[in-house]
Amino acid sequence: MSGAKVTNSHRVAFLVVTATQDEFNDLVGLLHTPPSYKEPPDAITDVGPYKVAIIKSGQTNAISQAAVADAIKRRDPRAVILTGIAAGFPESGVGFGDIVIPFWIAPYEHAKITDSGGDGAKVKYQHRGLPLDVDVTLWEAAAFLKNDPDCPWAKIPVPRPASPCQLPTVHADHEFKIGSGDKLVASEFAEAREWLLREFGKDALGLEMESFGVSIACRKAARPFLLVKASQDPATSAKDDVSTKDEWRHYAASVAAKFVLTLIERYKFLDSSITGTIGVPIWTHEESNDWNLTLSSEQRAVQDSECAWILRFPQPGRSPLDVDVVYDAENVRFQRYDRTVEGNPLLHNALLDWKSANPDDWLALDAEPWGRHVRLEGVQVKRAHEGRNDEIWLGPAKYVYYLAIHERLAGLNLRELRRHSFANAFELRNPLLLPSDFAIHMGILSKDRFLLLRRRQSNRRTPYSGAWEAGIGEFMHGPASPDKTDIPDINNVSLELLLKRAVEEELDYHEARIEDFTLYGFALERLTLAPKLLVLYRSDATIDTLAAGAVDSHTEDYAYEVDKVPLTAKSIAAICCDSSSFPAWGPTSKLVMMLALTAGLTPSAGRNVIRRVQDFCKGHYSPKVTDWRK
Repeated sequence: MSGAKVTNSHRVAFLVVTATQDEFNDLVGLLHTPPSYKEPPDAITDVGPYKVAIIKSGQTNAISQAAVADAIKRRDPRAVILTGIAAGFPESGVGFGDIVIPFWIAPYEHAKITDSGGDGAKVKYQHRGLPLDVDVTLWEAAAFLKNDPDCPWAKIPVPRPASPCQLPTVHADHEFKIGSGDKLVASEFAEAREWLLREFGKDALGLEMESFGVSIACRKAARPFLLVKASQDPATSAKDDVSTKDEWRHYAASVAAKFVLTLIERYKFLDSSITGTIGVPIWTHEESNDWNLTLSSEQRAVQDSECAWILRFPQPGRSPLDVDVVYDAENVRFQRYDRTVEGNPLLHNALLDWKSANPDDWLALDAEPWGRHVRLEGVQVKRAHEGRNDEIWLGPAKYVYYLAIHERLAGLNLRELRRHSFANAFELRNPLLLPSDFAIHMGILSKDRFLLLRRRQSNRRTPYSGAWEAGIGEFMHGPASPDKTDIPDINNVSLELLLKRAVEEELDYHEARIEDFTLYGFALERLTLAPKLLVLYRSDATIDTLAAGAVDSHTEDYAYEVDKVPLTAKSIAAICCDSSSFPAWGPTSKLVMMLALTAGLTPSAGRNVIRRVQDFCKGHYSPKVTDWRK
């Protein structure tokens, strides 16, 4: 982040944006406690467990984009929500006072105007703007909330102008779109209105004037964005009818604001350890119990349930030299994964659904050669009396399966697939149903006893976008990826190239040795059910050297931000249990930090350290850690 550093006292969890003073007033009027105006131009308040800043951005996309960009610099929010009033299309079933939560923002101003070519009109519009999607995790949370039978968003002090007993409909679907532009539309014959309905049919919910600009500001700052508005008019000549527009404006702004406040009150960010709440997948009671049984003492000490052990190597871990990797190029032992997908209706439908929603990405990724990526097929652990190495079985795959299935597995529409594959994801000795791309999470310990912390640029493809990581992560690239393959010889595969390449690509450090790495086993991510091999790299470099390489723009996969933490029980407890400095962690990060803390200790000494961390967490110790983000 450029400019002055945002201190914790100024940082907020949510930035809520309104365009006009009326929308701002309607939102503030619903707060349980009056906001603070000590830090203008923002109104600061608490909503549920979160600190929230409320701003008035002004109308039109350019003005709102600039205002939100400045507010993000001031407040460093974890998420941004735009709320207020919009025009709703009755042709798509949107009535007065209905709430619209589109998944796509369609800019209707981006167009080329040419001569009509003799069709009767003087000019012809060639629309060139591509819709932008909102944040999928926020959107899924809103889509889940709309099913609350109590409809708490309808309980507002503003009377409904007509049909007072009628509840507002909440329109939320992955295909729904809203137009965004700088022109007020008040005619059913307006070109923008006609184009939206012609182009998207009943998926076009309406139009408004700020969301595209706010979305651009959020994308540039790597912040999740959601739009929640309510309809005050149909974008026809009725817009200027006082009996409709002015009558519904107050109610529409209030009901949309109430929905947003309810969403924030119930929302749990992705580093939450609570099940059954908005933002976290809903599991069956049996699944929750099974998951909790896998949590280790290290995880319980720091209240971490974002990953689960599926295979833990015996202490003190494994050397990569003691693990053989077998690449099943001809699919002798395991069936090719594309055939697995074709034979399973849940997997096949998930892939088709993603293909339909992402046609351009599908064309690009499906064209990749088979075997460019690598999937985990299974693991065979040696017994104590056997004189042979452990074996990790790998096979060829494509990255498109990971995007289409794993990264959407926390969504409501894949819940049946998640439950169907839940038990299988823990069985590394049986064929895995999920894509299970082979990937590592590597903790980085410097020679001066610091752990490296890094935060990547937000990537909308991943549910853990923008979270902090304790170390680095990397997918293995197969023999069909000649530019950066980790398997140059399918008959002689080892982990050495993958581990060293990860350090080189993400830290720009080229002196790692095979004996510097320790393998601890495989853990499963909570939201995606994707397996990760957990590794610790004890570097002979200082933390200064490693951190400089991580943020160097010449590094192939450089970090967005970098920090460090001393490898002590008190420091690890502070950053794991106090979310003020590091509000969101990747799913395996807390476990990796605890593994680093107990590395090399006897079992009894390790247990003592774990108890110390647990005691520190209960006491909420918060030692300072050096800030590398200046």
